[in-house]
Amino acid sequence: MNGDIFQEDRSVWETAVREYYSMILMQEVTPALDDLNPARIGFVSDLIDECWKDRTGFDCLDCGCGSGLGSLVLREKGISPLSFDNDSSLISLGLSKSRLIPGETMLIDATQASSYCRGAEGGLGLMFGEINAFNEQEWEMITAELLALTRFSLITVGTEREARLIQGWAKARRCQADVRENPRDPIYDRWVCTIEQA
Repeated sequence: MNGDIFQEDRSVWETAVREYYSMILMQEVTPALDDLNPARIGFVSDLIDECWKDRTGFDCLDCGCGSGLGSLVLREKGISPLSFDNDSSLISLGLSKSRLIPGETMLIDATQASSYCRGAEGGLGLMFGEINAFNEQEWEMITAELLALTRFSLITVGTEREARLIQGWAKARRCQADVRENPRDPIYDRWVCTIEQA
């Protein structure tokens, strides 16, 4: 038999696979309506600066990326995002607005993130939740996956109760976790949990 063998770095192959499926998703899934308040971009940018100070130039998992606000801000700061969510219409919107980049984006179940991506230095989770009694176990699994794959993470939620839940989950996994209120926006990212591996 005649044939050619091609060899490529795994990271190049993974990017190509993500791009292939993202392009299909863009063609087949109607984007969600865009309700992003442009002011929130600046709020999130300032929050990342405040929490991560001079950290830059690292890989970061954008867990539950939605339409890509976090990924957009990370990229502007010289941080390389790998973005994932389970909402195809939000991902389609993010791709159509170029907040998400096809080769950096995956439509996956975040409770299984470690099956689809390797670790990264940082992790970002903007507006986890709403976390309630019905879905609390699922959000704990998502948080556990993010913490297992990263050295440090920044997670925002809408309420102090949700932030304290995440703090408890992080501490149960021997991470240092601090909670603070964020007054920049009255609705989004109101409570912040910063987490570091011990």
